[in-house]
Amino acid sequence: MTDNSSNDNLQIIANGAKQFEKNFIDKNMLIIYKDDKNAYQGFQTTAYKSSFLHLTGVKTDLSSIVFFEKARSSKLTEKDFVLTKTGESTKKLSVMKEAMEFTHNSKMTGYFSPISSKNLYTEMIVGNVRFALGFVQDEKTNGKYYVPNTLLNGDVKNFVGKSYPIEAIFEKAIGEDLYSNLVHISKKNQDKGILSLPLPKSIKKLIEPYIKAQQAQEQKDQEQQPNVQMKDDVAEKPRESADDALDLVAVTMDQCSNKIALEMAQAAHAKNTQKEAAPQQVEQAQQARQVGQVQQVGQARQVGKGKQK
Repeated sequence: MTDNSSNDNLQIIANGAKQFEKNFIDKNMLIIYKDDKNAYQGFQTTAYKSSFLHLTGVKTDLSSIVFFEKARSSKLTEKDFVLTKTGESTKKLSVMKEAMEFTHNSKMTGYFSPISSKNLYTEMIVGNVRFALGFVQDEKTNGKYYVPNTLLNGDVKNFVGKSYPIEAIFEKAIGEDLYSNLVHISKKNQDKGILSLPLPKSIKKLIEPYIKAQQAQEQKDQEQQPNVQMKDDVAEKPRESADDALDLVAVTMDQCSNKIALEMAQAAHAKNTQKEAAPQQVEQAQQARQVGQVQQVGQARQVGKGKQK
């Protein structure tokens, strides 16, 4: 191998060991998926320093733990390992970076099928169309957890009998019994949330702290909702008061206008009435004068006749 490829491989292994320590060591993962019967299943994983060597595919005389420690501290040299002649180690290293971020990059899982890899033994496969991370039951935990034992280059579907979509991945520290940290959720479940899924009691028990935290947050949001509504109502009141004041002014102006218009109409009517009554009054006065004159003439005549007698 050339110097450049040796340096590249050293860098890949060193970076991979650091990411393995960050994302795998002293942690448990709960991988939740939906099987072909639409039932939700889950399995838990763990990892040890000795697990990392199996993922590289290289040959070394170092112990698996020493190999990891030297790689993690960037003290590994090209003399400490050799690549396999079959090219398998090169294939593994080419997907090492993506696989070490498997909680974010894994989309599918399934039970390993040895048809395409007769010389390989693993049990559960996790990955995507580019890499497949294999897990076997861990003897140290009596099979409670699965531990990584291989890394494969290629589509998950090529290494399983049937692939299942990963719905969510939870993470916890080894010393904790239950899971409270959701590190991955499928896109289709992001809006409605993991709690909307019909999970079995066994899984709900494992993520009980997470469920309680989500329920508490939902209750808090509901309690804050009336306060938000009250703020909106208070903000609306000045606007309503102003609108009411304007309406009152408008009504008052309308009333004043109506009153003024009524008074003006009454005055006009009175004036017209006076105009109409004036000629009648003059005529009545003239008639009265004529009647008075006639009466005076009649009285005068009677007086004259009396004197003549």
